[in-house]
Amino acid sequence: MSRPTHGSGSRATKKAVLHLHAPPADVFPLLCPERERDWIAGWDYTMVCSQSGYAEPGCVFTTLFPDEGLTIWMFTEHVPCRRVAISRITPGFVTILWEMDLSEPTPGDTDLAITWTVTGLSEAGNRFVETGLDERFAGLTGMLKRCLDHYFSTGTMLPAGA
Repeated sequence: MSRPTHGSGSRATKKAVLHLHAPPADVFPLLCPERERDWIAGWDYTMVCSQSGYAEPGCVFTTLFPDEGLTIWMFTEHVPCRRVAISRITPGFVTILWEMDLSEPTPGDTDLAITWTVTGLSEAGNRFVETGLDERFAGLTGMLKRCLDHYFSTGTMLPAGA
């Protein structure tokens, strides 16, 4: 019989809340790989499996970013206007459980609570968790906030680099 191990992956959790001036019914549909093309400049992905062509439970897609390589994404939860959870794996680097919970603190506004639980899958992944995660998470959540604010105020995508 083998002995259980605790593993060698470093793990950290990061949280942020984005306050958006749009109701959850308007925010939720945008949390989808296809709809992200409407509001994130340069966003690209390849759909692997989806019955509808949009986000849904079990939807699988991939991305290929120069600084990450192939990343596989799968929606594990998709509760309309309330919650999305995605398992994201970049083989040989990290896995991220990406959770997004929506609430309506005041009528017409959304608090989008984002939680990342990141686990290193290699020495490079562990270094990222230990030294690069704070900056990456802050940069990403800041970019998402700017893009969504622009989209909801103008109905258009924020230009790349703005």
